[in-house]
Amino acid sequence: MLRPPGPRQRRGEVIWLKQFLEVEDKSAAINRTTGLDKQLKDMPKIWCRPKEKLAVGSHEYKEIIEADKELGVTCLFDNSVMEAMWGVKNLIRILVPQEQKALTMEERLPMSKGLEMILHRYGFDVKPEMVNDDIVETACFLYDIELVEKKHSRSLHMLDIDIKEISGLDSSEWRPMKLATAMKKICYPEEDFEIPPEMFSSVELLKIKKDADKYKNRVNSYSVSEVYTELGRAYRDKEENLRYMHALVKAAHEAAKRLTQATEGYAMEEA
Repeated sequence: MLRPPGPRQRRGEVIWLKQFLEVEDKSAAINRTTGLDKQLKDMPKIWCRPKEKLAVGSHEYKEIIEADKELGVTCLFDNSVMEAMWGVKNLIRILVPQEQKALTMEERLPMSKGLEMILHRYGFDVKPEMVNDDIVETACFLYDIELVEKKHSRSLHMLDIDIKEISGLDSSEWRPMKLATAMKKICYPEEDFEIPPEMFSSVELLKIKKDADKYKNRVNSYSVSEVYTELGRAYRDKEENLRYMHALVKAAHEAAKRLTQATEGYAMEEA
């Protein structure tokens, strides 16, 4: 049984193991005829707090558990739970080291909506059967990097009014890294650091350099430096992970093509 972390758990933990029960025959442990066996029934009795809902992996499990009036546990099964369960299954060896059973391809499918969203956002065409651990892990890294960008986006865009008023530039659609770079150049005009040529137009860069003195007392230079450093690291990590993902997806497409050719060749021999 897994549960979300309490206040004493590390902030980075999303779920953690409370108890492990090895079940040899799943159909005997939980079914519509006999309900839950004693060992399985004892787990929610111990770990489910009053008014807490138990997330389960199927609608059938939900109905079976809720039918046990003596147990009195309410279950939760919806799209969000399905997403979470997909992640748990793919990380089962890490979350539950005692579990030695390998996932079948059927258990990995379908692709989670979150993974599909990340892959599509970056233009990767990946069919569910092509997904492997490396693709999942790299997509997770990309999502974590997006969270870093999102964390700083709101505070950086609070400067949009100043940028418009002082330099006449509309920065409302600028990415966090572009805003952080502009502020870094404004706060540290004498510092020489690399600015990607495609990031600013010549007009934008000229105005930022020319108006740097006018931003005094409007921007906290120490905070700008910290944000720029963190976003710069995230930006480099994103580029590296995107390159790696391109290689992974290419390899997955080639493997799928080889499998198709081998299957077609075998079918022709059988015919």
